[in-house]
Amino acid sequence: MPRLRTLKEKFDLPLKFWIIALIAFINAVSFTIIIPMWFPIIKEVISRQIK
Repeated sequence: MPRLRTLKEKFDLPLKFWIIALIAFINAVSFTIIIPMWFPIIKEVISRQIK
C-alpha cells in the first residue's frame, strides 16, 4: 500500500480541479470525434434545404 499513498500525495488536488479537467476532456472529445462524425450529415441536410 505505500505506492497508493505516494500516488495519493502526488495527485491530491481539489475536487474543483477534477471537475474542470473532466469537462475539458469531454469538450476535447466532442471536438475531435463527435463533431467530425456529424459534419457530413449536417452538410447533406443543409445542401438539401438550399436546393
